This record gives sequence, C-alpha cells and structure tokens, in this order.
Amino acid sequence: MLELQNGGADATVIDLPVAQYYSTKHPDQHIKFMAYPNTKEYLGLAINKDNKDLQEQINKAIADMKADGEFNTLYKKWFNVDAPADMPVVVEFK
Repeated sequence: MLELQNGGADATVIDLPVAQYYSTKHPDQHIKFMAYPNTKEYLGLAINKDNKDLQEQINKAIADMKADGEFNTLYKKWFNVDAPADMPVVVEFK
C-alpha cells in the first residue's frame, strides 16, 4: 500500500478485509476494489482444537450477533461495507 500511496505502483493486490479497513482510514485516497472472479475470501480464527467449549461459546456469540444485527454493525464499522450474506461465520476444526 505504501508503494501505491507514494506513486511507485499503479495497483496492488491485498486481502479484501485489509483493503476495506485501509479504505476506512484513508477515505481521501478513493480506493476502488476489484473482485477476483469465482473466489470467496474469509477471515480465520485460531483456537486450540481440543477446546470444544470455547468453540461452542464463540459460535453462539457469533450466531447471536448475526441474529440481532451486531455482527453486521461491527463488520461495517471496520470494513466500510455490509458483511457478505453468504459468509459462513462459524468456528470449525479442520
């Protein structure tokens, strides 16, 4: 982003959430987003795979926040757009 900001690059490729957050902090830069076709980008959360209780607590908190609109409010605050409707928001172990 710094090279772009300094005029040394015409474009940059970075994670969408990072770009969205950056755009909220630098609205004067008129950042435009281009989606990659046929891709989805999600955020990750790491917890100990043996801590099933924490997994359940996090998933319940996220479900409650989605149900009452708080999840979208926070997402919009940080990324300046509504949360994607099809974004899976659960913690699962793989």
